[in-house]
Amino acid sequence: MKCLTIKLPFPPAILNPNARPHHLRLAAEKKRYRQHCGWECKTWGVNRFKADQIHLQIEFHPPNNRRRDRDNLIAAFKAGQDALSDALGVDDSLFHVSYAPIQPPDAAKLGYVIVRISDMPLVAEVPFEGWIK
Repeated sequence: MKCLTIKLPFPPAILNPNARPHHLRLAAEKKRYRQHCGWECKTWGVNRFKADQIHLQIEFHPPNNRRRDRDNLIAAFKAGQDALSDALGVDDSLFHVSYAPIQPPDAAKLGYVIVRISDMPLVAEVPFEGWIK
């Protein structure tokens, strides 16, 4: 079983779906964040990965105490996931992603995202068997 834990920068506020910047500025920011995450992946030693499925556990550590919607954090981090798929050399359709609860900010005040990459499930995956009667 291969497992790697890396720390990536927190997505900038402009990538939040509610920000609604000009489309050219948004595209430039996505590209810049993707490149930044790509270089961080290289410094953490992320390289090509051979597996049928790749399991990611993503944990957000925001830079301040503002309330955040999980869906918006996931959407803002899409460029970061694309950087991970580039670094791993796989299509991101192979990712099985689970999200940890949003963590309270720490003393660093910069914000970051912890990503655990594995070829085996990192959390118990229970199949859905219908509604409880």
